[in-house]
Amino acid sequence: MGFHNLPPVAADNFRVAEQSLFSDGSVDPLSKSGYGAYLITTTPHPSLEQLTGRVVSKRFTHTSSTRLELQTLLWAIAEVIHTGQLQPQHDHLTIYTDCQTIINLPARRQRLEKNNYRSKKNIPLKNGDLYQQLLHQFDSLSLTLIKVQGHQSNKNKQHLDQIFSLVDRHARQALRANQSKV
Repeated sequence: MGFHNLPPVAADNFRVAEQSLFSDGSVDPLSKSGYGAYLITTTPHPSLEQLTGRVVSKRFTHTSSTRLELQTLLWAIAEVIHTGQLQPQHDHLTIYTDCQTIINLPARRQRLEKNNYRSKKNIPLKNGDLYQQLLHQFDSLSLTLIKVQGHQSNKNKQHLDQIFSLVDRHARQALRANQSKV
């Protein structure tokens, strides 16, 4: 067995777990409410059958599509840490999202901080509060961000895309169910 096949080990000799977090949201722009959904799983990823029914969702109000994606990821990270599914001091987290804003956030960090999360006209950025919170969370985690292609045809989907589709579908179904109650 080669060195590269061994599981990662933290400095205190605990085995490093490879965790994957799939996060997505679905918003109704008219009511400005939506549902965020996430799924945490270990790597290698279990089958779709094993993951069915494990997606968790939450309703958010006074939001937009980008804000909902940020809120969902913050909530998901907090939840998986609080429930012990993720141990930041030992685990590596790979986040799968279709949100380009989240993917680009680390690259934008220096400019955001330099400008104190304000626009060129010195107006606070609409989601600046969430950018700050998310970057703070990123600092406390060993993580990788992966952009997934949302809403593609089934014939082009790999296993990761199919897992992401479970989360996407859950968020959309939760939103539709809530809209039918109104």
